[in-house]
Amino acid sequence: MPFLFSEICRLLSDLEKLKKRHPPLLPTALKGETGSKLEYWFRCQRNAIHAPGVDGVAFLSTLFPERRTDRVYGMKEDRLGKLIGRCLNMNSANRRILEDWKTPGRGDLGDRVEMIQKPYDEPGAQDHPVTVEEVDKALNDLASRVRFSGPDVYKRKSPSSSPDDSLRDIFLRLKSSEAKWLTRLILKDFSPVVLDEYLALNAYHFLLPSLLKFQDSFSAAVGLLRGPFCNTPSFTSDSAAAWGFRCQAAASLTPQIGVKIGRPQFLKARSMENCVHLAKKQIWSVERKYDGEFCEIHIDLQKGLGSEIKIFSKSCKDSTEDRNKLHDTIRTCLGIGQAHCAFKKKCILIGEMVVYSNQEQRILEFHHIRKHIRRSGVPIGNDADSQVRPGEHLMIVLYDLLLIDDDPILRRPYSERREQLTKVMTKRIGHAITADRIEIDFSKPDAKETLCNQFAAALHLRMEGLVLKPLQMPYFSLAGDDNSNQRSYIIKLKKDYLPEFDGERDVQDFAVIGASYDPKLAQKSNIGELEFTTFHLGCMINKKDVARFDQRPVYRVVDAIDLHQCIPPAELRILNEYARFQSIPFVREDDRLRDAEDIGFDLVLDRTPSSKIKVILIEPIVVEVLGSSYEKPSNKAYYMLRHPRILKVHLDRSWKETVSFDELQEEADKALKLPQDESTESKKMSQNVKDVLGRFRSQSEQDRVQRSTSKLKATASPATTVRTTQSSHSDSPCVRRQQGSSNPKDQPHVLVRVDTAELRLGEVQTIAPALKLSGSDLKVASGSLPKPKSSAVASISKSGNLKRPKSHRKRASDEILEPRPTKTIVLGTRTPPRGQRTLTDITNDKSTRIVNRSPPAFPIVRATGERKAVIPKIASKRPSITCSWPDCPFANAVVYLSPCIRGQSWVADDLLTCHGTERATDLEHWLRDNAKQPSLGSVIAESAAWPSMQKIVLVESRREEATRALVEEIRKVGLRDEVIFFDWRFLEEWNKFESGMERFCPQKFLAVAKRYLYGRTIWEDGREEVSFLDKDSASIPRDWIMQ
Repeated sequence: MPFLFSEICRLLSDLEKLKKRHPPLLPTALKGETGSKLEYWFRCQRNAIHAPGVDGVAFLSTLFPERRTDRVYGMKEDRLGKLIGRCLNMNSANRRILEDWKTPGRGDLGDRVEMIQKPYDEPGAQDHPVTVEEVDKALNDLASRVRFSGPDVYKRKSPSSSPDDSLRDIFLRLKSSEAKWLTRLILKDFSPVVLDEYLALNAYHFLLPSLLKFQDSFSAAVGLLRGPFCNTPSFTSDSAAAWGFRCQAAASLTPQIGVKIGRPQFLKARSMENCVHLAKKQIWSVERKYDGEFCEIHIDLQKGLGSEIKIFSKSCKDSTEDRNKLHDTIRTCLGIGQAHCAFKKKCILIGEMVVYSNQEQRILEFHHIRKHIRRSGVPIGNDADSQVRPGEHLMIVLYDLLLIDDDPILRRPYSERREQLTKVMTKRIGHAITADRIEIDFSKPDAKETLCNQFAAALHLRMEGLVLKPLQMPYFSLAGDDNSNQRSYIIKLKKDYLPEFDGERDVQDFAVIGASYDPKLAQKSNIGELEFTTFHLGCMINKKDVARFDQRPVYRVVDAIDLHQCIPPAELRILNEYARFQSIPFVREDDRLRDAEDIGFDLVLDRTPSSKIKVILIEPIVVEVLGSSYEKPSNKAYYMLRHPRILKVHLDRSWKETVSFDELQEEADKALKLPQDESTESKKMSQNVKDVLGRFRSQSEQDRVQRSTSKLKATASPATTVRTTQSSHSDSPCVRRQQGSSNPKDQPHVLVRVDTAELRLGEVQTIAPALKLSGSDLKVASGSLPKPKSSAVASISKSGNLKRPKSHRKRASDEILEPRPTKTIVLGTRTPPRGQRTLTDITNDKSTRIVNRSPPAFPIVRATGERKAVIPKIASKRPSITCSWPDCPFANAVVYLSPCIRGQSWVADDLLTCHGTERATDLEHWLRDNAKQPSLGSVIAESAAWPSMQKIVLVESRREEATRALVEEIRKVGLRDEVIFFDWRFLEEWNKFESGMERFCPQKFLAVAKRYLYGRTIWEDGREEVSFLDKDSASIPRDWIMQ
């Protein structure tokens, strides 16, 4: 039977309760709870979802209305509210209540509909429940009346007379909560609920996310699931079986003409250093980024000349007719209809549509495109634009080839696709070209300098930036195509992402002169009780007169910035508080502002965007705004920052210091046009490149010193000796203040191990932080030391200040347990012994008692002195790679991966390897002699394979059952050392700190670590067993916090 619409409404209502829970859940907990509830719902509804009578396209279109870009309903809140009032036969009182969605704090239009209809809900099941198929048909009918819908939808125009006929019957049969979700479905926004797209698609069918890469259409993907892959189960818990099914699907899938292909993953480089880090010493194609509109061009020669071209936009809309001025250019460059055409039947190409000027011999700015194209046959946003000048025309910049005849070339490396592209097309300057590019091998030392120079050249030519693509990467990979040694993403490099090029970024100070409220945006915010969501920016048009003659300032509204990804939460709170107490209602009287005498400025009024202002500020507040170059907004004749977003609110700056309207136009003209005096700009750009390269060299020198130091620390030597030196350990300033001394020279001598390789180099290097000597000189004689007395052990126990000695290299078991003769070295006036003792003997000896400067890094674990530990030898060596961050929590840790993520190369090979982290492949490697005997004192629990190294387990916390089983397995092992559990995504977050994508601070790091903490184990002496503390009870290791 068809699927009930009420079941989807029940899921969305449950998710909304989680989102609006009071007190609110933390983001990580909210994400986990939402994911669990979503997976549980799909698990319960699996049989009903995949029943023969259920329309899979209708089901998915209901869950993800925003993906149906081919449906345009022409409905905003005002018009939809009136339609709902007619459908539900509302009286005037209820219609006034319906209008309350415009008032802050009253919810959105859906909430108002639910409140009005709630008294009319009838208990029990409905006689004729609404199905998703009925809803989908009604929405198709609604969209078929709007010319902006896709051609396939618009041509199926319903014979019904009005939109009311499509929706009245459905609204009357819905309960109040269901009417709310239908309202939001028509608006294509379920806020505050945001479904995890990958999780939901994967729960529907584990092949669906992969199929949508090849064919980015619900109808095409569902057709594959119901056709060629009908025998594939929709769900499997066996990762190996899922991998096999994906391999089979990858081998049989090919792109289809007329169905848009998905796009690869794009990453934004947040700094030059981050970009180089993402490149990972591979060969990349570095291309200039053209400022145009994305085009996916499908050619099918079997349809005949005139209808063989189909063009898709980035949003998956069919834009073939809108871009008809590009068709002749495509035919000419591909040789369609001519003997030299390189393909016989079909091909798919990827490119960028731009506007070229023959007079200026350059590509024009982005806003010129709207003069040359129409949107569904209607010119939009060009009321204030100039006419098309002679010599201006559309141009296509091609940069990829995905299909040629029956060859799915998108599986091949990018280098082969580009080579094939040059054979398929014929370049025509000003009409059809390929993207300029250069190949950079990031394993070479000059790669960073080459990248910086290429980026500077792109900025000089007024390009958007650079795009980096791995030469060996396919367009995208499914399971069978994956190559773990290659990057599977594309890097975007733009100046507004890069703080190093701060002088080149487009940043201006604007005055906020008004504010307004949008209930849809308020639903998306995590900040409760917002009164304003959108803030309107103004520029003075008489700045010189204000400064010279103290005239009353006159502002012109130039743009509006809303909270959605454009205003940081802290700045949004400041703006709301300011506007709440420093504003008056915005009331317009003809061409002037009512009550203008109550504010300190005048306002030039036009229809947009000032008509949306709800309150006007008594005194403007200054904000710093970042943009991506400049453009002319729709129906405007002036320039404004493109994609503006607020960086900071400046309460310390006066509105007189903000950019004026004339200054804004001058800055835009300077940023968009090629410089007249190139020498000045070249010097400035050259200095920027030198500064960036200087930081690179400084970082590289630090990395080189650290690598050489770590290499010495990791070098094993059979012949060792003992000497005293100054401690190389550097405590935090807080710890040194507690000691009363901050000078490292004041610290006492320590006993360290010296390798012969180090002696040959003649360098003084502490190979392992060693044991501190007692007040009296340590006398060491040949042979074994006597067994320590219990009183000595007790005195150490009482001190409570024992610290585990760290070691940066793995010592074999014979180095720890077996005596070894060494040369005698005199310390003071006494002679040390020849030989070596067990760790227990050393720590229990009175002469080697440790008095620590700081609390122990990890909890002290009791061990017995009457027995020797059975220590397994581990054949593997620690990786030679060292972490670039000096205080990395993974650099001195041994990590065990849970079985469900062990096969993920991104975690096992990429994230862990770059830290030089030791991996334990089996829990047996962590075992010691765990015989339950009473402990004799405060001695340090050491794993013989990895001494003094933190034990970390990385898990997939979303797989709760598997993770709990692993925790129980480790707990039953009875390991006395502490084991800390993290979700594997903590590695990704930490890499952001190391790569510079996020600024490091201890508080931020602690919050991130706590977010991904799953728990930790502790050894309980009294109960002689291991206990597990979950994330609410566990804490982050102290020495991590002190870094």
